[in-house]
Amino acid sequence: MSEITIKNYQTIIINFFKKNYKIILSILIFFIIIFAVFQFYLWNKNKNILKLSLEYEEALSIKKSSNEFKEKLLKISKEKNIYGTISSLNLINQIIEEKDYEEAYENYLILLKKENDQIYKNIISINASYNLFDYINLDKISNLLSYFDTSTESLNGYYYELLFMISIKNDRKEDSINLAQQILDDDKISSLIKDRVKKINVFEKYNK
Repeated sequence: MSEITIKNYQTIIINFFKKNYKIILSILIFFIIIFAVFQFYLWNKNKNILKLSLEYEEALSIKKSSNEFKEKLLKISKEKNIYGTISSLNLINQIIEEKDYEEAYENYLILLKKENDQIYKNIISINASYNLFDYINLDKISNLLSYFDTSTESLNGYYYELLFMISIKNDRKEDSINLAQQILDDDKISSLIKDRVKKINVFEKYNK
């Protein structure tokens, strides 16, 4: 490329910036403002999470049976983050300890409908189903499990174990056999779950 051509390009670029410097400057300022707002949002979010963490730890140091414990956790449970979810689960555990299983079920449903993160939703679904399995109608357990998404895979073993237990309780022999086989054949399912299913199978075989 000749020296004259290079100078022509430089002249074109310089003229472009001279004519459009206001627009370019406005765009730069816009992006700087966006970046600053985003940084402030992250800082504020982290600050809020730290504050909730301290409030949660403070709540746990209070006697569980006290009104103050429930009030603090109720306040945190309204937040849409991990501490809000954990606080809600703590409150539901309190309800279960008081043996109000139907209220616990309703609260689990509220939490499941509110939760957007599918991983957390899966954890809540499994936790709720195990906690209430012996205390509420099996149709309601199935309803809790309907919020579970098997595509995440990590908790699938517990999900299929619960379905297996439901089929046993409902005396659906064919379903229980198929589910047991599915669990035993799946390499991704924990050996502990497989052992429990084997033991239940043996018990059912010799006690019916």
